[in-house]
Amino acid sequence: MVLRYKYVFVLFFSLSFTINNLFAEKINKEYTFSTSANEIFNIKNENDKSKISLNRNFISQINQSKNLIIKNLQLTEGKFVNLELTKRKSIVDEKIKFLTQTKTGEMKLNAPNVIMYSGTIDGYPEEKANLIIIDNLLFGAVLKNDVIQYFISPNLTDGNTESEIVSKENFPNDIKDLGCLTDNLNKVESGKYFKAIEHTLSNELLELELAVETDTEFFKATGGNTALAQAYAIAIFSMVDVIYEEQLNISIKLSWLKNWTDNPADPYNVKGNAYALPDTVRIYWKENYSDVQRDVFHVMTSISYGGGGFGYFDALCDNKEYGFSVSSVQASHSFPIMAFNYDVYIVAHELGHNFNGQHTHSCYFGSPTDTCITTDAINGGCLDASITPRPNPGSIMSYCGGTNNQFGLGYQVKMVFDEKNAVLMRNTAEQALCLTAPSEPEVVLQNPNNNQSFKTGDYIPIKWNSSGVDNIGIYYTIDNGINWFTIADSVFASDNLHYWVAPKMCSSNIKLRLFDISDNSVADTSVIPFSIYADSFGDTLAFYPFNKNAANSICGGFPDGILKGSPQAVPDRYGNPNSAFSFSSGNYIFIPDADLNHNEITVAFWFKGENSTVKKFFIGTNSGPALNVFEIYHWGALGCTFYLKAGLYQCWAGWPEANTWKHAAFTYDGDTAKAYINGVLTMTEEKPGPLLNFTTSLYIGSRKGSEPYSGAIDDIYIFKKVLSEGEIASLYYDNPFVPEKPNLLSPLDSSLISNPDVNFIWDWVANTKYYHFQLSDNNDFVNYPLPVNDSLLKDTTFAFDNHVNGKTYYWRVKSGNFFGSGRWSDVFSFIFDSVNNVEDYNYESSIIISPIPASEILEIMINNLSTEHSEIIICDELGHIVKNEIIDYPIFGKHKLKLDISGISTGIYFLKFQSKDISIVKKIIIIK
Repeated sequence: MVLRYKYVFVLFFSLSFTINNLFAEKINKEYTFSTSANEIFNIKNENDKSKISLNRNFISQINQSKNLIIKNLQLTEGKFVNLELTKRKSIVDEKIKFLTQTKTGEMKLNAPNVIMYSGTIDGYPEEKANLIIIDNLLFGAVLKNDVIQYFISPNLTDGNTESEIVSKENFPNDIKDLGCLTDNLNKVESGKYFKAIEHTLSNELLELELAVETDTEFFKATGGNTALAQAYAIAIFSMVDVIYEEQLNISIKLSWLKNWTDNPADPYNVKGNAYALPDTVRIYWKENYSDVQRDVFHVMTSISYGGGGFGYFDALCDNKEYGFSVSSVQASHSFPIMAFNYDVYIVAHELGHNFNGQHTHSCYFGSPTDTCITTDAINGGCLDASITPRPNPGSIMSYCGGTNNQFGLGYQVKMVFDEKNAVLMRNTAEQALCLTAPSEPEVVLQNPNNNQSFKTGDYIPIKWNSSGVDNIGIYYTIDNGINWFTIADSVFASDNLHYWVAPKMCSSNIKLRLFDISDNSVADTSVIPFSIYADSFGDTLAFYPFNKNAANSICGGFPDGILKGSPQAVPDRYGNPNSAFSFSSGNYIFIPDADLNHNEITVAFWFKGENSTVKKFFIGTNSGPALNVFEIYHWGALGCTFYLKAGLYQCWAGWPEANTWKHAAFTYDGDTAKAYINGVLTMTEEKPGPLLNFTTSLYIGSRKGSEPYSGAIDDIYIFKKVLSEGEIASLYYDNPFVPEKPNLLSPLDSSLISNPDVNFIWDWVANTKYYHFQLSDNNDFVNYPLPVNDSLLKDTTFAFDNHVNGKTYYWRVKSGNFFGSGRWSDVFSFIFDSVNNVEDYNYESSIIISPIPASEILEIMINNLSTEHSEIIICDELGHIVKNEIIDYPIFGKHKLKLDISGISTGIYFLKFQSKDISIVKKIIIIK
């Protein structure tokens, strides 16, 4: 249920201002600003520390910008980075009330200008950057593998607006081992253990309305400055919002923020002691704030070392007087400050209890997730008494920060929810009637969400959640938004899923953008890029598609091309803009280190140019007479030259029509040369070789400026093998020539298996070099680890014997070759049940179920099966039994049974008919 990853950093602008022309038709005002850190910030380096403040001259650009790039920002000594950021929705809007207390009553405060950006660091794909700009104050954090590595914060005690960039290496190791009092003060029956969620959780984005109050100690800790107190509270909850939206698909919107000062002081007077807050807060809010709009509220105090916190369970929807949590943050910890790290953690932790989040060191889930704290689990009887606390990366609902600090690792904890808590908390949110879709339209990208990697031909599941949006567009970029390419112009937002067939490319910097086609400002963009690579299986050296650049789409092949002169990007044969290159006047593309040490070769490409009796150079090696391997040119006719050990060989392939797009291909296998025009063989000649082999260079469009070609070239393939006529034709017809999807043969779909040695069998597929077999135990082949994920099978069978009794498994297969992967097969499932020793697929037609889908009543026709001492069981996809019924008809024949399913919710289920002679499993669908 952990749904998506995000980030939080903030800032960048630019002296260089660009509008993406390709995107301009679909997304208006997609501004990208790029500048150096020295331009956007006022930077002072003192005692090996960077102090930064915002250059106010850039405020208008920041407010207007969607994408920001900051170059050469110094995070620490010797580490200068480029930030690539995208604006995200703020947690405050025009509806929020900002208040403080005076001697004559509450007073409204002016709303601050809040801007937030999230993104990545160029060259550090595992790091996420977040920055919040609140008026002229900067807050932010850089996380690596979900642990804060650097953060940005002003020194709140001196009133100075300068912020300091602090590394976790500077964190002091004097933080106390702090926790919370939830175990003692919660109002839920703590003796109950976790019960499995027996329904499917939704993907809908939910919004939490949160009211926040800060006390006098918080005011003092933020320098006795109301504006700083207000800003620091917003910064903390902005980071918490990122975490909750990433992990739980729950966004936070502040509905009310009140900052107490010392004139008058707050009514609680707890002096930073979070554990003294609950009773006083509960009574005061009941008597004074009953009309405050909120789903839950949070009260913050402060003490220099951080004072822990507390949160009620079952607190959502303003649950009477117990709908809140409290925390004691550090805020004013002297530099090197680590307050922002701890403060975000403790607030996210205590708010997590309001969603029924449990401590990971408790027995609630049967056994502890970590052993950072052991007392609770030992006392609860789920952990051996000999186990002692030990460091662990931990998670938000853990106490691992303090334990890691005690072991000299610094106060660090992963800013994520463990999987079990994420499911529990998401389920709690869905049961809370007050949490609804955001009132403002929103699109949230869920997948791909991390450093994932896909092969050309893979079906990439693009997943999202949305609210108030009818149709979305989907684009991708490989250059951080300079150029965008269309995946889908318009899909229904309610689908929440679109499969994209990975194109031929080799890039580790692919990002997606999803946007409301009626309002392009409602959008979400990938923060962490993902990869697509064309798997050559050792045969493909290069594929240059010329999509605005000369990059090689085959990973591990020739280098990317370098533009020499000014080849012009022009429309390709389909009219797609900027998808081919036109050459003239000696412009060309240079590919260094094009190593050609092979006995065979195939070169294929598209071209459009004028006929000429003068030699025009298409493509070839030419680093001097002694380093040539091949050349392809136009010299009154299409020609080729292969440099063989026996001498130079020249061939001619015919007279192509001028000024029209044509496809040419040349092959040589060491004995025979062939040429093709538009997929048709036009020349075959015997010429014993072999090819001369050299580490050489490749030129396209001109021979170092001489013999220039005038016209367009596109989609160049180079293989170190000879393609067949069918494969050449597939290139001409733009058929990727990937194999068809396999047909699965055994085990049959929805079958019951008792033999642990399962042999998976599927049909042989023509033109296949490999098969990719996947086995899943939860019908999610993307987001969860797979028991089997083998992509290099040569046979059409796979044996597996490590099944879990009573579990449902799902399997699928696809085939591939050097052109890429075909489509996945259908998904088959089976239940492994070692208790049953009879399995006979011939009985499948003996059980007829209707209607499908069903709603209230399921009719089951049993044909000529003995039903004596039989049972019908309905299980959900996780194997939980939701209904069972004993049937016992002593007469052999046809029997009709009506099964009441009114109490079963919408979903996919499995119906199992079990008798002493036979066991049959069928999939059913229930829709209410």
